[in-house]
Amino acid sequence: MRLFYASSSFEDMRFANCIQVRNMVSAFASMGDVTLTIKEGPEWLDWPENVTVKRFKAKRGRLENLCYSLWAFKEYGYGRHSFDYVYSRNPLFSLLGGTGKGKPIHGFEFHTFVEGSFYGIMQKQIMNRTNICVTINRALKDRLRQLAPEKERRIFVSHDAHANRIVHQMRTGIDTPPRVGYFGSINDLKGERILRELIHQGKGFKFYVYSADLDRLKSHPNLVEYRYLPHYEVFTKMAEMDFLLLITEPSGTNRDITPYTSPLKLFEYMSVAGVVLASNMSAIREIIHHKRNGYLVDNSPSAWLQALETLTRDRSLYSRISAGAIETAANHTWESRARRIINVMASTC
Repeated sequence: MRLFYASSSFEDMRFANCIQVRNMVSAFASMGDVTLTIKEGPEWLDWPENVTVKRFKAKRGRLENLCYSLWAFKEYGYGRHSFDYVYSRNPLFSLLGGTGKGKPIHGFEFHTFVEGSFYGIMQKQIMNRTNICVTINRALKDRLRQLAPEKERRIFVSHDAHANRIVHQMRTGIDTPPRVGYFGSINDLKGERILRELIHQGKGFKFYVYSADLDRLKSHPNLVEYRYLPHYEVFTKMAEMDFLLLITEPSGTNRDITPYTSPLKLFEYMSVAGVVLASNMSAIREIIHHKRNGYLVDNSPSAWLQALETLTRDRSLYSRISAGAIETAANHTWESRARRIINVMASTC
């Protein structure tokens, strides 16, 4: 198999989109040769031997994004007849690349839906110009289907995944006081308000927050550790937590991506047999089944605190959720995701 992967990311593992690209490209590379286009970051990553990386020096900005997309299309054009498949997260690249006689099978991965007439036209054209579209959850597929119901058979749901070694031993014991972990960005959409109040009210818990947004929280006696971690250290720290928080608060604006969220850290949490507390949202419910492999919580500080207290008391429920998380993690590896996508693309031949 020979695949061309057009990313829209910087080569920088501080950002989730690069982590997702790194893991998908590595999974594709287990099946064949991959050519990757990516924006050059602060340091070059260590890619598999059969991945040819083409880097573009770009700054952040719309003009730079345009130049990068045109450059990626040019790089693809040099060798397009030697590829079996094209996989893209770059909208302009896919609009230019498209499908047609003699061209590779072309897949595009949607991560969000942007409201507005211009963006609606662009998103519909991407569906017209590619063989398949991959969405990271059913909520996003349903929204795209409303935009172009005639393209429904081209839209394929494949949730994100994890690259961790799965911990197969379920959790039974809880520290005293329990350790509550939060990993990732802190902002209005990621529950900053709830997290701040939960730390303030949760006097019976220790909170460990690992984030690059170090200026968003103030020191507090319950906040026993608060610092940024490189991604390769995250797995170890997640495994040390009794509870893992996944807070999402929609803004309701046209640019709000939270209704279609599929956080990578959800699958990473589960891979360590984590007992996950997550916001009760439609896209999250596609993965989290309440009291089976996670615990869904309404978005109020009191509800989050009550959930922590309930799970601390009910050890049977706690262990059952941990066991369910292991089972879910086993079905959501990057390798299995990449293989499903290639199989769907191959079936369009």
